[in-house]
Amino acid sequence: MKRTIRTAALLVGVIGMLGAQSSLSKIQERTGGVKSAIEQKSTAHETSIADRTKTLEAKIQRLWDRIEKSTRYDYVSYSEDAKKKTKVAFEDGAVTVEVIDSEKNENRQGMLTSINDRIIAVRDDKDAGGDQYLRNQLTEGDMQRARDATKRTIYKAPDGETKVKYTATVPLKKDNMTERARIYYPYVKKFSQKHGISLDLTLSIIEVESAFNPYSDNGIAYGLMQLVPDSASDAAKTALGSKQYISIQQLKAPDLNINLGTALLNQFYTYKAYFEPFRDYQYKHELMGVAGYNCGAPRIRRWIDANRSLLKASDSDFYSALSASLPYETKRYIVKVPERRAKYQALVAAVESGN
Repeated sequence: MKRTIRTAALLVGVIGMLGAQSSLSKIQERTGGVKSAIEQKSTAHETSIADRTKTLEAKIQRLWDRIEKSTRYDYVSYSEDAKKKTKVAFEDGAVTVEVIDSEKNENRQGMLTSINDRIIAVRDDKDAGGDQYLRNQLTEGDMQRARDATKRTIYKAPDGETKVKYTATVPLKKDNMTERARIYYPYVKKFSQKHGISLDLTLSIIEVESAFNPYSDNGIAYGLMQLVPDSASDAAKTALGSKQYISIQQLKAPDLNINLGTALLNQFYTYKAYFEPFRDYQYKHELMGVAGYNCGAPRIRRWIDANRSLLKASDSDFYSALSASLPYETKRYIVKVPERRAKYQALVAAVESGN
């Protein structure tokens, strides 16, 4: 009798476990389905954007003598009819507006009005987060001088028609980089503190990566901190609580980009697989993270593992040895980022004191 009872209890337990597993499987299926639907919707949205972009690019190729696209430091936008173009050169500090039409239909006053309208539009334009990214960087005097100095040129377009082009270039104020740093400072402070990264380091990295261009796009990495989608997805584990798909458009939202970028740095500095075991070597530890942000943390970790004795070398010897092993871009990167830190330490102090 006791054996029968134990057997029955065991069967009930097994059935209960199977039921729990079945419920868990259903939950996982539903969760996976929701995540899949979100990814599919995001992919469909990006496909739609890509299709519209291709249509516009086809028009641009027929009409313009010189085709320009957005880059790491430049944001280029065209009107829907592809006859008006605005380029914001964030690193060089200038806004260039161009308007074209067929020479036979030239309307000088109308084209000058279009030039003026696009200068005003870019001055007031807002990024994906709603921030006016050129706030306090274009003066009325410079804008008027640019309008007055508008250049007129003639060229033969690929579509076979002779075009007339009007061009006006407005310089940004000399302190434009600092102005943009102030615009994005609230996000930098919030997420740098959240992830344990020095504010001046985050600001220095953003300047080197994108010159505070929220639309930064080199075809591989995107946004203020130039994030690759795969790395952003990994960083989401720290920033958002779970690994998840991050679209290119999402990476151009300043708050999310900085959240993910500082989370990625946090992973480099705190994960045992990367540089956490070397945190006692303060200067070297930070240099590893900066280099890893540019060329990949696994590469730097492999170098460290093969050169452990250098951890006890002087900072200058360590720097020289690490630099000699790096690709050219990263060699420059580990010079440019530290060079900017003093400037941003001063900015952090000024902002925090209310200036």
